[in-house]
Amino acid sequence: MQPDARGLHALTKPSVAWLTQLVNQLHPELCAGQCAACTSLVRRYRPGERRGHHEHIDGHAAVTVVVGLSTAGVDFDGGFFVSDLRARRFIALQRGEAVMHTSDLFHGVAVCRGSRWSWVLWFRDGVDCSGLSRAPSWYRARAEAGDPLAQ
Repeated sequence: MQPDARGLHALTKPSVAWLTQLVNQLHPELCAGQCAACTSLVRRYRPGERRGHHEHIDGHAAVTVVVGLSTAGVDFDGGFFVSDLRARRFIALQRGEAVMHTSDLFHGVAVCRGSRWSWVLWFRDGVDCSGLSRAPSWYRARAEAGDPLAQ
């Protein structure tokens, strides 16, 4: 039985607050203390449904946090990976463990056995999460520094 959405907010609020503090502390160059969790969702990869997500970057977020809700090697094989577009390196997230990365990291998911669940939070700089049409400040700064992905 799954809790209803009202219960999820109360359940996740302390974790979101702690993760927001951590994101702002670890990424002052992107957040300047102003990052907020703008999107929070649970992703599942199950037999007969989605089994992976190809290499990509999270250009809509300054920082992404992925929290494992199932255990690599027990509930599933494969899972979250980072990539240089030639090779993949899997990170065996256990239930309750998290990985945090910036928008420019190529990453994805490949599940070859079992079911994988994760909680994904996308953080943007500023408490106004609706301004998706403007160029995010982290892209502007990287583009001006010569980063070809940001340009």
